[in-house]
Amino acid sequence: MLLYSNLPVLNPLLSPEVGITSTRSSSLRATQQIVTIQTIATFVSIMGTASKVCSMILRFGELASAAIVAGILGRYLTILANANADAGSRIIYSEVIAGISLFFSIILFPPLKYSFYCFAIDFALFICWIVAFALLCNVSYL
Repeated sequence: MLLYSNLPVLNPLLSPEVGITSTRSSSLRATQQIVTIQTIATFVSIMGTASKVCSMILRFGELASAAIVAGILGRYLTILANANADAGSRIIYSEVIAGISLFFSIILFPPLKYSFYCFAIDFALFICWIVAFALLCNVSYL
């Protein structure tokens, strides 16, 4: 029968199995390891919560910004339609980007696991918003 006297016990609350002896120092080291692992797990869960809260705040900001832009452009399109004027492709592009941003901000608003994996969509929408604002910079129908 083999005796493993130098191996630390990973869980000191459980009794050692038959054939395995543990010393007091190895139990103390194992307890310290468990406390360290619990401390790290607590820190990670707090950071996970903080990241979810930040994600929801930023998604709400995205939703509010897209809704404001869609509302302003929608009102402008209504005025142009009443005046029988052409809207132009720049306005239509910006309205479409606002609608797409509204859709994705509503879909990705809950802080679930999949919302982190949609970083590429967020980055693409960011680039589209930069283009939309650059296109709207020189729009004038006076």
